[in-house]
Amino acid sequence: MFDYNEEDYDNSIEVQKFNKTSFREHFLGARKKVLVHDTMIATTAKNNNLILGSLTKAKFIAFLGRFNKQLYKRFRTIDMLYSIDIQFEGQSRGRNDDLWDTMPAGRFFYNVDFKKAYWQIAYKLGYIDHSLYIDYIDNDLFKAAMRYCFSFLARQNYMVYHTPRTKVKITCDTSVLNKVYENVRHQLYIEVANAKDGCTGIVEWNIDGVSVLAKDLDTVCKKIAESGLQYKVTECRKIDEYTYSSGDKVKNFKRKL
Repeated sequence: MFDYNEEDYDNSIEVQKFNKTSFREHFLGARKKVLVHDTMIATTAKNNNLILGSLTKAKFIAFLGRFNKQLYKRFRTIDMLYSIDIQFEGQSRGRNDDLWDTMPAGRFFYNVDFKKAYWQIAYKLGYIDHSLYIDYIDNDLFKAAMRYCFSFLARQNYMVYHTPRTKVKITCDTSVLNKVYENVRHQLYIEVANAKDGCTGIVEWNIDGVSVLAKDLDTVCKKIAESGLQYKVTECRKIDEYTYSSGDKVKNFKRKL
C-alpha cells in the first residue's frame, strides 16, 4: 500500500517538510522507509524485484525469518561464534590463460562446483544448526534465497531523524552480522584455494568452484570431500579461443579484444 517508486517516496518527504512535521527515515540496505509518529507512511527500494525463480515472496520472507531467528539464537547460546575471525589474503578468482592457450578446441575439462556453497560453509562454521541445514541443502527452490540471506547480512542499518530545525543520523551496529558474511566468504575462498593447491591443471577458479583438467579432477574432488563439503562436477569443452561449453550452456572464458 505504501510501497512507492523513488519519485513518489521523495514527494512524501517533501510533504512532511512543507508541513513542518518531525519524521524519521529508516535505511536497511536498499530499502528505506518514512515514519511519522512510529507509523510508516512510505517505503521504497532501489531494487524491489529479487530474482527468486519459482519461489514465492511469502515463502522467501518466511525462510528469511527462520534463518535470522536461528542465527540470533546461535549467537545468544554459543559464545565462540563471536570470536570467529577468518582472514584470506589470496585471489578469490582467477584464470590460467597460459594453460587455456595450449588447449586445442574440443579439449574436455571439468568444473567442480561447491553445492550451495554459502549454506555449507555457514553450517561448517556453526552459524546454522543441523535442522535448518538439512531442511534446505537439497532443496533447489531456495537456492537464490540462500544467497540473499547472507548478502543481507552485509547491509547497513541506520535511522535519520528529521525535525524542522535539524537532522540527526544514528547508525545501528551490525558489525556482528557483517562479520558472519565476511567469515563465510573468506572460509569459502580458503576451501577453493585448498582444493586447487598443488594442481597444475587448474583452468580457472572463482568464489565457489574450480575448473580443472581431467588429470587433477580426482585430486580436487578428494580434497573437497575430505573437507566435509558436497560438490557437483560438470563436463566442459573448449569451443574456441574465447568460449567453452559447460553442460548445455556456452560461457566466455575471455572476451574478444
